Amino acid sequence: MKDNSTIYHFKYEGDFHSVDALTILHTQLNFISILTEIKDQIYPEVKLNIKLQGLEKGSLDVQHVVEIATVSGMFVMENYSYISKIFEVFGDLVKLKSFLKGEKATETKEVGNDKIEIHIKGDNITIHPDAFKMEIDL
Repeated sequence: MKDNSTIYHFKYEGDFHSVDALTILHTQLNFISILTEIKDQIYPEVKLNIKLQGLEKGSLDVQHVVEIATVSGMFVMENYSYISKIFEVFGDLVKLKSFLKGEKATETKEVGNDKIEIHIKGDNITIHPDAFKMEIDL
């Protein structure tokens, strides 16, 4: 197995001195669950591990260590390619949910091999087709 890891920082910003623990735990758990679901649908053969590193003194900076393990000899992409696509699809899922606001698209159109254009009420956005296909409730 080939192991690769990348560290991502998630900061809760605002005018506060403390944050409810359940809020942090729920948002982190939901974030990890969504990334895992995206990975399962796009790269079922890949193992995704997400670990938390210690928090820095005086901060609410949550550090995720995202590890991708691929089986040697299989179609191998660099670690960044796997993680990059998972995060791209995640971002497009959030963008799509915000754009549609519970409504259905009036039209969809493929734009090249890796993008799809979504239309609703005269507006449109372009996202990764995997984000449009997924039925993940955010």
